[in-house]
Amino acid sequence: MGSMFRTRYVLLAGPLLVLVGLAPRVAHAASTLSAVIDALAGALGAFVSVGVGIALLVFVWGIVQFVLQAGNETQMIEGRKRMLWGVIALFVIVSIWGLVTILQSMVGAGGTQKCSSPKVDANGTITVNCS
Repeated sequence: MGSMFRTRYVLLAGPLLVLVGLAPRVAHAASTLSAVIDALAGALGAFVSVGVGIALLVFVWGIVQFVLQAGNETQMIEGRKRMLWGVIALFVIVSIWGLVTILQSMVGAGGTQKCSSPKVDANGTITVNCS
């Protein structure tokens, strides 16, 4: 039971520590709401990749534990709990990522540019027009 609490703390406290660690940098660099949201999205971009990977590992670890320990009821329950916490972590991470994306689109942040296809001229120069 103790290892499950440690897993919960890592999954829940990890993102908070990342955001707290980046808070001074974000506050110093950002002067407008869109800049704050862009900075938050940049910080979450790195976290999303790592967080989703960890959550998937916890989920797969639960599946493996559940399948391999089919005769041991307590180990099956532990595996089921790990699968549940992995799914919850995935849901939370993707939800936060989605909310930040929605905020970016609401305030016009995030660099959603429309660009033409790259064109190569006779000299080999590649040009892309963005608006």
